[in-house]
Amino acid sequence: MKKVISKNDVFYFSLAILTFLIWLSKDLSPILAFIIFPLLFLYFLIQQDIKKLIGLILFANMAISVKTDIFKLEYILILFLLGYILLNIIKEKTIVIGQVLVPLIIYFFYNVLSLIWTPVLLDGYKGLVGILEGYLVYFIITNSKLKLDKNDFNTFSKVASFLLFTLSLEIFVVYCENGIMNVLTEKDYIHLGWSFSNLLAVIYVFLIPIMLMKYREFCEHKWFIPIDVIAIIGLFLTLSRGAYLGVAVSLVILIILRRKEFLKLGAFLMIVAIITIILLKVFDNNILSRIIERLFSESGRLELYELAWKTFLERPIIGQGIKSSKYLIREILDSPSIYYHNFILQILASLGIIGFLIFAFIVRGWVKVLFTKDAFVNFALASIVGALTHQLFDVSFDLHFFGVYFYLIIGISEIYKHYHGQKLISEYNWVEID
Repeated sequence: MKKVISKNDVFYFSLAILTFLIWLSKDLSPILAFIIFPLLFLYFLIQQDIKKLIGLILFANMAISVKTDIFKLEYILILFLLGYILLNIIKEKTIVIGQVLVPLIIYFFYNVLSLIWTPVLLDGYKGLVGILEGYLVYFIITNSKLKLDKNDFNTFSKVASFLLFTLSLEIFVVYCENGIMNVLTEKDYIHLGWSFSNLLAVIYVFLIPIMLMKYREFCEHKWFIPIDVIAIIGLFLTLSRGAYLGVAVSLVILIILRRKEFLKLGAFLMIVAIITIILLKVFDNNILSRIIERLFSESGRLELYELAWKTFLERPIIGQGIKSSKYLIREILDSPSIYYHNFILQILASLGIIGFLIFAFIVRGWVKVLFTKDAFVNFALASIVGALTHQLFDVSFDLHFFGVYFYLIIGISEIYKHYHGQKLISEYNWVEID
């Protein structure tokens, strides 16, 4: 019988608990996180363990329970990892160009150009910083020279479980501190310091399909069921309708693409569904009914969609400029929203037809990477499509940790396919001329 619990599992479980405990320290969390995570990061950087470094970045994102403004720990760690990758590129005189890199660069510079006409320059700069984070992760992953095999994907699936376990524990604390019915009535209570409900909910959409991947070997991973039940309950408690829909869409994709294996996944999902409903009922009899009530509230999105379309028609070619939505929504609708709650309308209104056409080339790259019969990439496809479905009704597309997860999954899928016979990336060498 294969070993059920590995050293890797112990490490990531310990990291999950450590992250949660740092987050629990409230005002001390920035100090502890900015000491502990960089030290761990330095250790694994010396070991040249890229997988552990990426794992640390993902957990670091969840560690701080107070607002730190521009001082985002995971962003700082990404920049250090970028420096390490760039040094290797210079040393080896080889750079890798993935399917999505060139369109991303063009798209980014068009966003930079739109600073000329965006209404509030500072908002535009912050928007640029936000989208750059995920693009850097894509460059890092495709240039990391990681050689992945199918055993790595079970590890990724377990890491997804530990990440969702950490996130769910933090959400449980919010409910305990503020009262269950108070949070169900006012979703703004779900603020973890590093993010709030609508933004953080997309992490569930990204990771639940990846989390399910290990249950293709159900008996060997049944010990993860308690942790994953906690993750599913956490999804419900985000109160994010977009996340519910995104996860549902990803499951439908898995049923279509992996229908034979889904019988095994179905056993897990049935167990999880029964346990989740029982626990929610025991915890509070009104939780399910209150969640269902929230599913059918409109939340002002139609006004946002109408404004987005109107501003697009006013300047259809070049758009209103990056992150112009913040100014326009607050000026015209007097609403606290910053984005239009639909990533397609957001691109059209902000960057116009030109920006949308450039974006279409990025989508073309996604399609080339994700459409295949390979099992892992099918789970990645479900994750990405689910997240994009979420973004039809919610916010965060391309920004900060959304971009990190999104382009991490794209990048890993791309290098995996490339090194298993499907040539997707191009390596360019140069030599110094005396």
